[in-house]
Amino acid sequence: CMDQNLFRAWCAAFERDAGVYSTRDLADILEAVYMLQLQLPSSTFEAWKSAFKAKTGPYFEYAENSRMSVRNAMWVIAMMGVRLSQEEFNMWAAAFTRFA
Repeated sequence: CMDQNLFRAWCAAFERDAGVYSTRDLADILEAVYMLQLQLPSSTFEAWKSAFKAKTGPYFEYAENSRMSVRNAMWVIAMMGVRLSQEEFNMWAAAFTRFA
């Protein structure tokens, strides 16, 4: 089990720096959190969603975007039981089909 203080420190650092990660890194981070059975604070998950949304947004300017990383992140979100809004789901679907 991960030390709670260490996890809180990690969450704070992630919230501060989420924008620097690639979509692949973001998908891997979410998968690791799920596999470790950690409960992300809502502020940390919002930072994650915001960073992922920025990387998969309407312009698709980031070379690291891939169908696989979008698919993996969607799978992990489904496994975590997180409910996406219709707008968020549409954004993810657009990101996925962009690479289909």
